[in-house]
Formats: sequence, structure tokens, C-alpha cells
Amino acid sequence: MTASAGVTDGLVPGYLGRVLDGGGDPVGTCFQVAPSVLVTAWHVLGDIGAAEKDARVGVDQLAGGEAFRAAVARLDQDHDLAVLVCDVPLPATAGDLAATDQMAPRTGVTVTGHAVIADPGRTARSLTTIGQWTGPAMWEDATPTGRMTAEALMPGMSGAPVIRDRDGAVAGVVSGRYNSADGWLAGTVWVTRTEDLLPLLDGIAEVAVKRLPLARPVDLVLRVDRDRVRLTGTGTDISAGHGGVSVGLAEAVNESRRARARVTLTARSQAETEERTEQVALGRASRLLSASFLPAPVATELGRVLAAAERAHQPVRLGLAVLPKLAGLPWEVLAAPETGRPLALHPLVSVYRKADAAGPRVLPGPLRIVVAIAAPDTGGGPPLDYERELRNVLAAVRDARQGAADVRVVPFATMAEIRDELDRGPAHILHISGHGSPGTLHLENDDGSARPVTAEELVRDAIPPGQMPPVITLAACYTDAAASQDGTSFAAQLCARGATAVIATETSITDTYATKLLARVYGTLARTRTPTSSLPCPRRAGRSRPSWKPPPTRGTPSWPGWENGRRSPSWPLPGRCRSWTSSTPPGQRQGRPGPGSPDWPRGRTGTSSGGGPSSAAGPPT
Repeated sequence: MTASAGVTDGLVPGYLGRVLDGGGDPVGTCFQVAPSVLVTAWHVLGDIGAAEKDARVGVDQLAGGEAFRAAVARLDQDHDLAVLVCDVPLPATAGDLAATDQMAPRTGVTVTGHAVIADPGRTARSLTTIGQWTGPAMWEDATPTGRMTAEALMPGMSGAPVIRDRDGAVAGVVSGRYNSADGWLAGTVWVTRTEDLLPLLDGIAEVAVKRLPLARPVDLVLRVDRDRVRLTGTGTDISAGHGGVSVGLAEAVNESRRARARVTLTARSQAETEERTEQVALGRASRLLSASFLPAPVATELGRVLAAAERAHQPVRLGLAVLPKLAGLPWEVLAAPETGRPLALHPLVSVYRKADAAGPRVLPGPLRIVVAIAAPDTGGGPPLDYERELRNVLAAVRDARQGAADVRVVPFATMAEIRDELDRGPAHILHISGHGSPGTLHLENDDGSARPVTAEELVRDAIPPGQMPPVITLAACYTDAAASQDGTSFAAQLCARGATAVIATETSITDTYATKLLARVYGTLARTRTPTSSLPCPRRAGRSRPSWKPPPTRGTPSWPGWENGRRSPSWPLPGRCRSWTSSTPPGQRQGRPGPGSPDWPRGRTGTSSGGGPSSAAGPPT
């Protein structure tokens, strides 16, 4: 027998029971979600000293009947939930679970349970109260809960199911009533979410959940601390312990990095072998990373969200918030639970690193990009081919220019030149190409020598107060690599100092890949028609063009190397761009003519190394 909608004919549903103390007196309510599987509130067991695994408690039917024994199988004190198993099932089973977070306000609900009534001379075995769903709430410790209002919810009804009137689905479990002394929140009932009940039932009972189809994009955050992983979002809050960084995972990550480094140094005949080695190592890292940091409850919930997004064809934006000492792991290769493919390559998923970034800064259109290429004559690593770098950047912004963007080039990437250009007018994007190292970016001095700068120095000396570009692209080595194990990367520090989003790199990638990747990103931003848009996923943008194949001598997959770090999944952009101007035409400043100029130097030597504008490494922001 399965429950029907609400309570009919004055009968007490057969799926309801009472929890008894050692003397056989009722102390709370329980209900059956599957044959011989009962649910109640944790504090009901705590009040009688039975809130421990395998404890035995007495139970009887709320409608009347012989008492029997049940054993405590699962406990969740934080969410005030407990699951019992028994040999004697109740005569009925409650209806499907309804997703608590999807409950609409003012939805009619009913609660039936044991009731303690202060009425001399009589007692009540059960009581039914009707009410309305009012919405979600959040405790100070970030524990989500639900809220309803009802006039007659009495002591003893804790642990009872909240039944949705229209279909009989269980919308939550009664946790407590707010006893108002001054009339505030009068009639408020706190309700534990069914989303928090599901993990306790895993492996014990298969219970159907009624969920509404997704009607909007999904925003998720995966937080990784010292010993736990937590996945949160609308209708999602699940956590579990993780396995940490195993020896195998560390070796797989290191081997993929070694293979990537070797591929730029080997002859063409050896490149394909190195590519296969890197692919195998990266695939192994993906499997081991997922096994350690996507425990079963988290993986199951993530898989459910992805499946729902696929059915509704809605995008999923996944923010990664990890400890600094774990930031060097290739989190973007976490595997989707069902397919095993990296989440960063899922057609509906955008992965980004969470950072303590500034709130979105709204700038009017058209889209304005300031480009600075650091090619010092001495110091700062291998010589950088300025002309080739400029051609690559112009190729990258070609789509943006066709979208009528304003592209301004800083021919000498000194702090003063960048500051002067930003002083001429606000920019949406600051693009810096050059060399880098963990924690530093190599710009230029006035005499042409290299100048290593920190993020703090860049912001202080190159960014005018109040003129921080919302987006900064760092096409340089190690711009997202921390200088120490517990430190933060150059990109993360920029986010902490006012940038809304930073596109940085994690490892060496090819010039061709960087050009195509940034072309897709900048072109998308220039063509946006909405006032708020998500930053395009860099990895998927570069990966999704089947017509492009990387050069054989640098064939390792470049997509894991690019990261974008931001505070939130969306940030404001200008509307449709209307005109393209260049307040500083490329190549018109003395010393560095631009392509097409009669003074364009043809004899310069020096090539972009693996750490040129298309390479970098490090933990994303």
C-alpha cells in the first residue's frame, strides 16, 4: 500500500509510527519510506539516549498496534535526521520524495503525527495539521533547511513527514517549531530537506524523487578542504570525506608534466611518443583524482545534476574552491560520473576556479581590449619574437574586431606605458603576453631590460586607481602557479586586488592553440547581446574546432593548461559593440612598427619558447 494525497476520511496513514522510550511511552513520530525502513528526527532519538548506530528503540503504529523493535542504521545530527531498520514493516509506505528546494511558496502541506496536548483529563494519540510552504532558510553554520507555517504543530510531531497535498509526496521531515514569545515567526515550522535525507538512504532503500525540469542554468561549487568535499548549489548540498592525494595520483600528475616538458625538446620523430605518454599519464591522473575527490555521494549528486541539465539542455557552471596546497592538481580533468570524460570538455559544463575576486564592474560598450606584449631585449628568459607575438594577438582579436571592438596595442610593455593606456579610457580586457615564473610576470624597463613584477606591483604601478579591467588575460608561463605550496598564484592575487576574472595558464601550450582559444573567447565577448554573460570556457572553446590539429612536435593536449578564475559564474559585459577604433594603432610608436608598416622589421631573431604568450602553468584561481 502506498500513501495517497493528504489525509483522507480521518484515517491515520499506515506509513506513520511512533518512537517509544524505554518505558514504552511515545516521544516522537516516524514514517516508512520503504518496507522496514523508517525515518525520524535525530533529536527524537537523542532525547532518549538512542542517537547512536545500532541502538535499539521501540516503535509502534500511529494508528494503533503492537510495539516492535527497530535498530538505528544511519544518523545525521547536523541535519536532524535518523534512519531505522526493523524486521516488522508498517502496513504502508509513504509516497515519493519531493525535492524540498523546488517547493513553490504557498503550496499546501499536511502533517500528521503523535501530539502532546496539555489538556487535563485527555490525551491525543495523533493529530493532523494543515499549513503552507513558505520557502528555504539557512542556519548560521551554512546548513540549509526548509520552512512552513502551521497553527497546530505540537510537541511529539518531530520526525513526521511533511506531505504535499496535491500529490502526497514527502516534501521534508519535521525538525522543530519556533516557539515565538513576541509574535515574530508565529507558526513557523523548521523542515529538514529531502535532499539531505537521500544520502542516508543510499544503500538501504531506493526511493523515487520528484523533481521539476531545470528551467535555468545551474551554478555549482565544489569545495575541497583538508578532509572533505562539498558540492553545493540550488537544490544541492552534499558532502563526504575524500581520500587525499595518493602516491599514484602524485606520480601521474608529475609524469604528465614531465612528458609535456619533454615534448618541446624532442625531435619530431619522438614527439608522438611523448604525446602518447602524456595522454596516458593525464588520463590516469583524471581517474585517480576523481576516485579520491569525487566520493560516491558527491559523484552521484553531480551525475544527477548533469543528467538533469542534459535533459533540459541547460548550462552548468562549476566553480572549484580548493586549498592552496591542492591547487596545483589538474582539477579540470575531474571525470564526469557517467561518461568518464573530463568535466572541462563536457559540452554543457563551464569549469572555473573560485577566487576572492571583486564584484562585477559594469562598463559601457563597445568592448575595449588593451594589448601589452613584453619582449625585453635582455633578461627575462628566451628572446621573445615581438612581431610574431603581435601577429598572434591580432589574429586572436580578429573576431572581436569584426564584432566592432576597440583594440589598443601597447608597443612597449612597461608599467608606465600600460598605465598611460588605461588612463586614456577604461578597458574591459587587459591582455599581457610575455614570460613569467611562479608569482611573477616579466615586463619591461624603459631601457629594454626585463622587469619581474609581482601582482601587487602590477596593480600599484600599472593600473590607475578605479580603472582595474574586469578581465585580465595572462598569456605567459606560470601565471597561475603559486610560488610556494601554501601561497597563491599571480592570477589569484589579481582577483584579490580587484579583477573580476583572470584567464591564466597552467602549463605549456602551443602558439596556435592560444591564438585560436583567445580568438573564440574575445569574439564571443564582442558579439554578446545581453548585459550579463558568462565568460566562455577557454578549454572547450579551443577544443571544439575539429578542423585544427596541433603541430606534431607539440601535440600534447593544451586544453588543461588554461584556467579562468573569478568570484562568480557571471559578470557584466557591454552590449553589442558598435564601432572599432584604435587610439594607439599597432606599430606606430617608435621602435616597434606593426604588421603592414614599411618599417616592419624582418630580421629580428628569437622565437617564442614553450613559455611564450601561449604557455603557462600552475594552479588556476
